[in-house]
Amino acid sequence: MTTYKQPEKDKSRVLLWNHAVESLTSLRDSNRILNTTYMEHLWLYCQQQLNEKLDIEAFIQWKQYADICYQTKKPEELKIAFFCGNEPENDVKHLLGLGVRIENIYAFECDSNLFNLAVKSLHNTYPLLKIYKGKIEVFAELQNTKFDIVYLDFTGSLFKEYKVVLKMLDLNALNDMSILAINTTYPDKTEENIEILTNFFYNDTFFESSVLTSNDTEEENSKVQRAEGCDALGIDIENLRSIIDMNFENAYSAFQTALIIDYANRHKPAYEVFKQDMLSKRLINSKVIAKKEDFFRNFHDVLIQESFMDGQRLPSNQYLEDEFIEKLSNGTKRSRLECIKIAEVFLQSPYSHSLPVWNKIEEHIKHGASSDNDIDDEYIDVDFKQVVTPEVNQVISEINNWFYGQCRFCDVPMAHLWLELLLFHYGHPYHTNIGNHKRYSYTAKKRKMCLDIFTLDKCRTLYDWIPMLEYFIYDMQDNNRQMITRMCIDAIGKQLLHIVDEIFEGSALVGINEFEWSINKELPNREEISVKKNQENIFLRMIKTLRDKFRKIRIF
Repeated sequence: MTTYKQPEKDKSRVLLWNHAVESLTSLRDSNRILNTTYMEHLWLYCQQQLNEKLDIEAFIQWKQYADICYQTKKPEELKIAFFCGNEPENDVKHLLGLGVRIENIYAFECDSNLFNLAVKSLHNTYPLLKIYKGKIEVFAELQNTKFDIVYLDFTGSLFKEYKVVLKMLDLNALNDMSILAINTTYPDKTEENIEILTNFFYNDTFFESSVLTSNDTEEENSKVQRAEGCDALGIDIENLRSIIDMNFENAYSAFQTALIIDYANRHKPAYEVFKQDMLSKRLINSKVIAKKEDFFRNFHDVLIQESFMDGQRLPSNQYLEDEFIEKLSNGTKRSRLECIKIAEVFLQSPYSHSLPVWNKIEEHIKHGASSDNDIDDEYIDVDFKQVVTPEVNQVISEINNWFYGQCRFCDVPMAHLWLELLLFHYGHPYHTNIGNHKRYSYTAKKRKMCLDIFTLDKCRTLYDWIPMLEYFIYDMQDNNRQMITRMCIDAIGKQLLHIVDEIFEGSALVGINEFEWSINKELPNREEISVKKNQENIFLRMIKTLRDKFRKIRIF
């Protein structure tokens, strides 16, 4: 059998598996989003700001619970899934060298011919490896298996393969702390693909500045710079389309990272909670949402108009013109897009909203209205509080009263933060550790590849620690528990600020970059993997040494 070897591909494999295994084992504690060091800094800071003694025993108890949730893991305890192609031993050799047990490695291949070749290739080497013929997402749903590391090495672009990624997240197929690696091909620059990227970024509040500029890997700064949306920059959609045409690869690179981070953190929990009534009725008034068309017209359309008048975009706007978020309801379930819209209304329910009566405003303008005050009465107030359950309304009321006028920290905790807590309590988001994110590109044969390595953290040490909805307000009246909750929100918010729009916005206890330990996290620029000829020889010798080592080991 002809063996396909390429130094760049081999190097990407080494970088991926080394980083993934190390992140979940020897560096596991430091890669928690709610890591002990940061939380201890915050605890001391809160004591100083409050000028009163918090009960250290409460914090110790929380840290003990956090250790139980996060656990410790050795390489031999990790469960790993990957697409194997016809040569699974390339990855298996390296994983075994890192201490992973072959019993915990799951390989997947859909193509019958490649599956048969893979099985044949392992006959004399790794007969204990499990290779499954079929789709990984089908296996995950049927077997309810949770993996520590999932490597989805696609042969097409994310435009084509995104459903597999979203499904694995929807199924909660990754453990509470895990690595998700996505490798795709850069797509061809077609009018259709340019249109998809244009719509996605035109409706994004913050995105990578490399979408608008030359190659990000050439920048001196190793971190991604952010651009504040097209409206703020005065870029219309036609201008953006031309820019993306010139910076197509950069735009796709930014799209791959953004789509998965957005879905894992924001859209996945919304879909999990609101797709069916069992969970949604805990937060949303069932009668109000029973007629979906009326619900979206009476409430979500108000948000659309408000955001338009403020020069903003709703996250759901990104998915109106393409197929990345299913739009049609599936049986008794609500679609992903419907759930995103419901979540947007839910999180805005604590605040005042009004709908302009355009025909009356036009009449005022015709008759010479001289200021905004002349047409203030041409707005209809819309009561969003009727959308949520009485229990949620009580939380909103008590939280607003409780924190009114309290300005001891960087941000005053507004009511939407507590609604996000409730949504994530039920919805199980995969928060992204931006500080541990890796991004690579390389050329395999003739196709350029785009690799993202996401470190995911469900932060259940927060979401399973908070009480049920009915006791929520009483819990916040305990200063120790309130501060620990807000410390956790601060830590999550500093990972995602300006990367995922409106996730724990305004949640900071301590100002960003106020201290060396309170910096917000930034995505790295995508690093190009290349192996020069002399480096190639060294690298191939290293691979051969590993291969010879494992040939001496016979597995029965």
